[in-house]
Amino acid sequence: MIQGANTNQGTRVDMMRWIFAAAALTAQPAVAAPTYLNCSVDNETSVAKIDIALDEQAQTAVFSSPAEGKTQTRAAAFTAQSVTIPDTVFTWTIDRVSLALTRVTTIGEKRWDDRGQCKIAPVPANRAF
Repeated sequence: MIQGANTNQGTRVDMMRWIFAAAALTAQPAVAAPTYLNCSVDNETSVAKIDIALDEQAQTAVFSSPAEGKTQTRAAAFTAQSVTIPDTVFTWTIDRVSLALTRVTTIGEKRWDDRGQCKIAPVPANRAF
């Protein structure tokens, strides 16, 4: 009986090892929630306010302009240092450490560099999901 008991004990240990191994292989990485930013950009004539939601997992940036009532989703490239959002006319770059914002506007041969600053914004509170 002692020998059988040891065999059962060994089987349980082996089974636990397989369960832990299977759990480790199927574990999903934590999904980061989007980061919300309130930004302002200084151009030659005014200061533009823009809200940006960055979703690193989806590789997207959603721009919302409260003044214009417009929302646009763009592809975004995330690196350890910055997030770059290219578009037809504008290329936006956000420094991931300082939250400095650069907007490069290119129309034909003309180019304008506007600078701004972002700050982390709270998750919108009044939403259903």
